[in-house]
Amino acid sequence: MPNSPAIPPCTGKVPSLRPDIIHNHYYTTNPKALPWYRRKPFFWTAIAVLVFIVVAAAVSLGVVLKLELGKSRMRVDHQTSSSPPATDQNTSSLQTMQPSQTRTSDTSSGAMSSTAGVSSKSSSPSSTTSTETAAATPSVIFTVSEKSRLASVYVEDEQANLHRRFLAWQDDKGHLIVTEWSAGNRSHYRIRDQLRSRIPDAKLGSPLAMAASPSGVVHLFFLDTQDALSHVFRSATGVWETRTLRKGNGPVIASGPSPLSTAWHRTGDGTEVLAIAYANSQDLRLAMTDGPTAESPWLVSNVVSLPGPVPGQLQEPCFAVAGDWRNAMGARTMLMAVLMEDGLFAYECPIEMWPPGSKTPCRQLNDTFRDDKDRDVSFVPPPKQLGWIRLDGHHSAGYDFSLVGLGEDGFISENRIGADEARRAGHGLETRMAARAISATDEAVLFAAAGDDIYMYRLDVDSGTWRAEGSLQLTSRGRTA
Repeated sequence: MPNSPAIPPCTGKVPSLRPDIIHNHYYTTNPKALPWYRRKPFFWTAIAVLVFIVVAAAVSLGVVLKLELGKSRMRVDHQTSSSPPATDQNTSSLQTMQPSQTRTSDTSSGAMSSTAGVSSKSSSPSSTTSTETAAATPSVIFTVSEKSRLASVYVEDEQANLHRRFLAWQDDKGHLIVTEWSAGNRSHYRIRDQLRSRIPDAKLGSPLAMAASPSGVVHLFFLDTQDALSHVFRSATGVWETRTLRKGNGPVIASGPSPLSTAWHRTGDGTEVLAIAYANSQDLRLAMTDGPTAESPWLVSNVVSLPGPVPGQLQEPCFAVAGDWRNAMGARTMLMAVLMEDGLFAYECPIEMWPPGSKTPCRQLNDTFRDDKDRDVSFVPPPKQLGWIRLDGHHSAGYDFSLVGLGEDGFISENRIGADEARRAGHGLETRMAARAISATDEAVLFAAAGDDIYMYRLDVDSGTWRAEGSLQLTSRGRTA
């Protein structure tokens, strides 16, 4: 029998346990840690962050709304792109009759004081034709670009007792916008929405020029993104169209800072010619045609060589053209005001027949801009823009035109010009703002662009004083086609 382990004798006592077993039995572990997202510090931190986000969002929303309400807006109700272009009776119009701000001109200094109570209807051309009111549709906001230039024209059809005023400008997206006054109403629309064909993109800050034919066709010129002259026109039926503006060997290219100025002129043989003045890097030129609505080349003629750029100076070319000027001999010519290094000079372009026999049909005039003391026009500082207002319809005692000039300080000078009359300086207009561009119509209405708004003034031809007639700042509603 194998040996078995010895069994201790029974003493009545329980054997003692091993010490390590006893220690393990009474050992206590640390309490289980809570997840980080259930701890009290995180809870209060999350509440604080949430409150901060809500407060910041509310403050930001308030600031944005305040800025948006403070900016000038023009709203138009936008129809679908499938709608046909508007006509005179259902013109893409925006009916407005709201109060606007008026400034009264002081007859001696041109100082302005604000008054209220002028509506957009009070300064609008009148017509016996009625304009169809559009139904309300979703709105599109047009904001005047702070680089926008201006162009305007007044169209008068006495036979139809119809009067219209057009103002062209650019919005903050570079689109060409037209404001139209007709039948006591004012409308705003994008030209590209009215066109049957594609229009070249206008460069932001492009110079603009407008003229109306004797039959009521409105022509608008601008520079595209490659500084090529571009042309759109509104037919007498109210449809906008585009035509290629080119000379014999290609597009007509202007220099980047060139302004544009346009006018209709009747030549010696009775041909109605549309001329557009522009500058290239060396010369002041005229592009002319007797068929602007046709796809035909334009004739380009040199007027005068321009001074080269001066290092450190950003002076742009400055000129303006007027048609149907009666010179001292009674002949019809085109009259141009051109700012040169030595001052302001007058040029006339007599075109006896179409097409003209000379490539340089223009010549300088010596006495046209001199006053009764034999003094030439003096600008200090030189103007940055010139324009013409036709006065022959205002019974202006022998003066055919008024030459307006925009100074760097926002002051607008005015000088009466006549073939057999000494130049007469007017009171001028103190706008008291940093106006960057002006445009005037033959009804003696002048527009001035400053900031993101456009202001309107009217010249009293008899007294030579200006009256403010509000701005385009107020919100308007209407429709586009």
